[in-house]
Amino acid sequence: MEESNRFVRGSWQVELADDKLIEAEFQNAVLWLALGRLIDGEVWVKSVSGHHDFRVKIQRTPGGFEVILDRRASAAPWWPETEAPRFGVRVDQAASEVVVYYRTGEPRPTEMAVGKFGIR
Repeated sequence: MEESNRFVRGSWQVELADDKLIEAEFQNAVLWLALGRLIDGEVWVKSVSGHHDFRVKIQRTPGGFEVILDRRASAAPWWPETEAPRFGVRVDQAASEVVVYYRTGEPRPTEMAVGKFGIR
C-alpha cells in the first residue's frame, strides 16, 4: 500500500464533569492533545520500524508527570510493567525550578536528573 501525503485536519473537545476537558487537534500528520485536570493518557504508536507497537503512558505524579514506555498488551513484555523506563518532570514550587529526570521503575528504582530549570 502506498502512503499518502494527504491528511485531514480536524479538532474536537470533550468537557467532562468537574471542569475536566480533553482537547485534540490533527493537522499535517501531527496529533496535538491537551489533557485537563486529573486526566492521564495513553498513546499507541503503531508499526514502529514496520513491526513494533508501543504504548506511551502519560501519568500524573505528585508535583509533575511521567511518560512511561510500554509494549503493546498482546506482545511479550520486554520488562515487568513496574520496571518500565520513564521520563519525568517534577515541579518544585518552593525552589522555583523544574527537574527533568529519567527513572527505571520498581523494585530497584534508579533516577538520574537530566536537568534543572528555573521557573517564574
